Amino acid sequence: MARPSKTLEHHCRDGSFRADRHATMLVGPLVTPRRLRALQIAYRETGKQSEKRRIALEFAEETRRYAKTRRRQAPKAQGPDGAAVADFFARHFRHTKGARAGKRFELEPWQREFVDEFYRRDEQGRRIYRLGILGIPRGNGKSPLAAGLGLYELVTRTDSPDVFCAAASRDQGRIVFNYGRSFVESGPLSSLVRTGRNELIYEDNLGAMRVLSSEGLVQHGLSVSCAIVDELHAFTTGKQEELWTALTTALHKREDSFALAITTAGAGRETLLGRMYDEALAKLELARPHDCLTIGRDEENGTLMYWYAAPEAAALEDEQAWRGANPASWVDLRDLRRQRNAPGSSEASFRRLHLNQFTSGEEVWITPERWAACEGEEEIPEDAETYIGVDASWTNDATAVSVAHRLRDDRVVLRCHVWSALEETAAHSRVPGGRIDFTAVEDYILELAHRYRVREVVFDPDFFARSSELLAERGLTVAPIDQRSKAMREAYSQFYEAVGARQIVHNGDAVLASHVISAAATLDEYGSWRIKKVKQSRKIDGLVASVIAYSRAAREQSSIYEERELVLI
Repeated sequence: MARPSKTLEHHCRDGSFRADRHATMLVGPLVTPRRLRALQIAYRETGKQSEKRRIALEFAEETRRYAKTRRRQAPKAQGPDGAAVADFFARHFRHTKGARAGKRFELEPWQREFVDEFYRRDEQGRRIYRLGILGIPRGNGKSPLAAGLGLYELVTRTDSPDVFCAAASRDQGRIVFNYGRSFVESGPLSSLVRTGRNELIYEDNLGAMRVLSSEGLVQHGLSVSCAIVDELHAFTTGKQEELWTALTTALHKREDSFALAITTAGAGRETLLGRMYDEALAKLELARPHDCLTIGRDEENGTLMYWYAAPEAAALEDEQAWRGANPASWVDLRDLRRQRNAPGSSEASFRRLHLNQFTSGEEVWITPERWAACEGEEEIPEDAETYIGVDASWTNDATAVSVAHRLRDDRVVLRCHVWSALEETAAHSRVPGGRIDFTAVEDYILELAHRYRVREVVFDPDFFARSSELLAERGLTVAPIDQRSKAMREAYSQFYEAVGARQIVHNGDAVLASHVISAAATLDEYGSWRIKKVKQSRKIDGLVASVIAYSRAAREQSSIYEERELVLI
């Protein structure tokens, strides 16, 4: 990753222009300062070499005066490092989001405490900590803090710093970077730092703050001054872990460099973050100022961990633990209470995201109690408008067909039929020989089409493509849905929320219930559900078909012009 070459503008800013070496640059792009620009234009207009020489010498002298003025105005670190950082934030940054937008960025007490410790130096003036882990629940301001620290390193270091923002995906990495860019654009640094989509350039020291891709294998060889790694809990693949390795093993290349990981807890401890957390508890010198803060220090090896979390033994409804785990003054317990009680709220997600507790890797997605609460007596009337969802498999598996009808009050009635080639699988129809007979499935769908007005048959194309062609030949509208698609991820989220809000009505069918409660789920870094089986022997085809059918039935009513011909009078 090459550094930006010195431009004429940069030579002006640092006073490094030399008439004998850089005169030819005067015919390039015009510089910003008016006096220097006027000399540059005069250089272009004259044809005499003696005059060009005189103007170049005058330009060099003028750049030295200009650079001295700029140095007097440039941001400087003042006092002890923790105090210098706090002062830098207050002088140069303005909040850009939320209720504090436009106000000076005064560090919160918890932020100041962390910064004071993380920026401590030894008797020789060297950083004590080169690896930091800050674990804290969502919404407490860890990303703006990290962005500000990155900018502080970018502007105050003198070694042409390289500051990197990284995460499990490049888009996630941009979250911290975008905070940094907004601080630059909304404050006094806007005249000093050049902004781009993926980089910030401070030309006075040839420093750069950049967003990295998550391809760890291509990041070896970096020279790291400061690495900000967002949501370390999401580093679950080999390539992502390699990115962490590439950044942390490059710290020895720069004096006083550091890596800072900011994160919430993960779903399971069999991850990079989980291993690091467990090792920190086992090896670091621990202090617990209060029940919801664990501080781990290893000054000899340069590691610091600050971990805000509700105690493992705390009751889920213990709001005193909520307060202790969320130290930011703007976190309102009333808002947390509303999220806890919102339809579709997951206990595991609340514990992980708002109490910063590690949860088991998987949880039953929809509990038996929550599913049972949706049971009702409503039926699908004859000739009703319906949508059909199909999740199909061929051998040693199950196939399910669900039909959905939306009631006038917008609730959706679901019915499901499951075929299975396995004895142990909950099913309505057993298929001998270990292979699903799709003829029976097709006949069932055609029977539904005789009873109801089927608007659409939506299917997983992996196994049901040929059957869909036969159904289309019989006059049915068919449409594929890729189970790995964004549409399917959105369908899972809608279904989960609908169950919590009791917007789904089923008849207590034990087979469908078995498929529903056999699904486990985790939330990924984008807030989307990742669905899998609780056990490999348990099947969830009935759930998948129902999710597909529900997603189509629950859509807003289409325009009347899509239902009938438009007649112009």
